[in-house]
Amino acid sequence: MIDALTLDQLRVFVAVADAGSFRAAARSLSRVQSAVSHAVANMELQLGVTLFDRAGHRPVMTPQGQALLANARDILLRVDAMRARAQGMGTGVELELSLVVDTLFPIADVGAALKAMRATYPTVATRVAVLPLGGPIDALLSGNHTLGIIAGEHFRHPRIAVQSLSSVQMVAVVGAGHPLARKVVGYRMGNAMGNAMGNAAGDAAGDLASNLASNLASNPSGNPASNPAGNAMLGAPELADHLQIVQSDSSGLSEGRDFAVLSPQTCRISGQDTKHALILSGLGWGRLPLWQVERDLAEGRLVRLPTHSLGRGSQVETETYLAHRIDMPLGPAARAFADALHHPL
Repeated sequence: MIDALTLDQLRVFVAVADAGSFRAAARSLSRVQSAVSHAVANMELQLGVTLFDRAGHRPVMTPQGQALLANARDILLRVDAMRARAQGMGTGVELELSLVVDTLFPIADVGAALKAMRATYPTVATRVAVLPLGGPIDALLSGNHTLGIIAGEHFRHPRIAVQSLSSVQMVAVVGAGHPLARKVVGYRMGNAMGNAMGNAAGDAAGDLASNLASNLASNPSGNPASNPAGNAMLGAPELADHLQIVQSDSSGLSEGRDFAVLSPQTCRISGQDTKHALILSGLGWGRLPLWQVERDLAEGRLVRLPTHSLGRGSQVETETYLAHRIDMPLGPAARAFADALHHPL
């Protein structure tokens, strides 16, 4: 009668398999050896198979026992998970943390905060969506997600409570092979040549080539913030002459509005990674978070565009916020996640 099979029998079976003997299993379970032997014998009777060969000095698991051991472990894991989840219900811990994140926010920071949260609440399931522009607010208002990270001041709602998190630097970039990149590099070359010739003129023994290399090396990525005086600034008309890669908003909350769109020639895409890849390919230029493109800039795959048309120092700082619906207060796991975001290790 398999219906009489008990969880206790499964635990004893697994304990004997792990310990290698009935005596060792009895010690690990704080039971007498006869109780362990009896539990295994009853389980064998219920299943109609022999789990251990007892002919030798130590029990040896039979092929049938080996085949059923994985099932026993899986059942016990699922029961333990169900028990922990039920305990979470009793203490008010959420069953799931449903999170929606703006594409501008560093996803690595989200991962670190989720890891910290799960150290305290390991049974809480997590669901994460990454959406641009009005997507996070729309997801919160619709009830599809309970907690969000939003960016900027354009999307606010009276039903949404927000807490300031951090700022994200947005920079205009273009692929290294794009005509705009060649123009920026040309500005740098001209400026570096002028500096090198000035240095060489002041020192009769100076080496023009080494001075030129030194001036270029001082600003390898064309970062206007690191050498603002050494880069001619691109005007809005120059940027408008080239295709701009623009993030589109699937939520409809920004319908009829554009943000920092300077060119009449646009390629509108739905994903930040797609935007990044298209800019890298040389198709056009666009704005991306500095955290996403720092390595590309350092290794020369992207070039920053020096322009006052897109913020002081060719960059704009966008504030990010933790957000949730006012009528949906945060549970313990969500509060732990929020605390980890505010106080990263």
